[in-house]
This record gives sequence, C-alpha cells and structure tokens, in this order.
Amino acid sequence: MKTFKEFLNEESINEWRDVPIESFERYHSIKTKNIDDITLEDIKFVLNYLADEEGLIMGEFVGGVYTKSDILKHLLSHFKNIQNEPNPITLFRILNVSSKNDINLKRLGKHYQLSDMNLGNLDLGFSNGWVVKIETDKSNINVDFMFKTNIGYPNEFEVTLKDYSDYKILDIYEK
Repeated sequence: MKTFKEFLNEESINEWRDVPIESFERYHSIKTKNIDDITLEDIKFVLNYLADEEGLIMGEFVGGVYTKSDILKHLLSHFKNIQNEPNPITLFRILNVSSKNDINLKRLGKHYQLSDMNLGNLDLGFSNGWVVKIETDKSNINVDFMFKTNIGYPNEFEVTLKDYSDYKILDIYEK
C-alpha cells in the first residue's frame, strides 16, 4: 500500500499538471513566510510553480497575457518596495460609501495599497469614496494571496492582509 506522500508523487497534486510533493512543500513553506523573508529565489520558484507550461500567465481581468519575465520584474519591484517599508507598515484602502459613518471600522477588508496615490489608478467602478489609512504589522500580510493577486492583476500593486488582521486606523478622509 502506498503512503500518502508516494501517492501524491505519482498522481497529480492538482488537476492541471503533475507537481512533485517536494515542489508543493516548498511552495507551502514560501507562501507562509513573512514578507520580509521572501527572496529572489522564492519569487522565481513561485512564479515557475504557478505559471503554465508555456511560461505564460493570464491576467484574468487585466485582459492580457504576460510572460514570466514581465511578472518576475513586477513581483521583484513590488515585494522590494514592501520590504523597504518600516514595520509596522502604513497602507491605504478606498471604500465606496457615501458617508464616513457607513464605514465598518472593525472589518475594513484586506485589499490595500502602499500609497493613496495608487488608489486613483484602480478601476473600481466608482470615482470617489473614503480613504482609510492604517498601520499594521508586516506579519499580517498574506504572502500567498500577494503572489496570486499580483500575478493575476499585475497593474494593481496590491498588498493583501490576512483575515482578521490587527490594525490601527491612522486617518479617514474623503477622496
């Protein structure tokens, strides 16, 4: 009888391609790292792990096809920018609410930007709203979703937080 590990090595770990268990384990160890501990080699590995066999990556809603080289440049730049930020890190989020009083301060969401300047570049379906400026520990950054989101939407430069992350609200203002 095969062990579970032997089964996974022989069978497909996902429905798209065969991935050895060692690759899955390495991916899992990378995606659970702190953002400041992610290396160039980690980024290259994840990119190869998540890319299709032709080395292309489809930006689901961006409407484009990117090469691994394009995405690698984007990920390196974005992760380096985040790593260069102090800990705790300051992040920004725009909310489509009519009034400041409509904001749920206990559950702001998990999709943020490093700067409020980037908020104007997002195609959110609304032109104005309320910006929330927060401070949170870098350990609250969800590295796994950061990889996936920034590969699928490379023009957004998103910083994704883990569910129920602690944060301190620094400011709320109308945009």
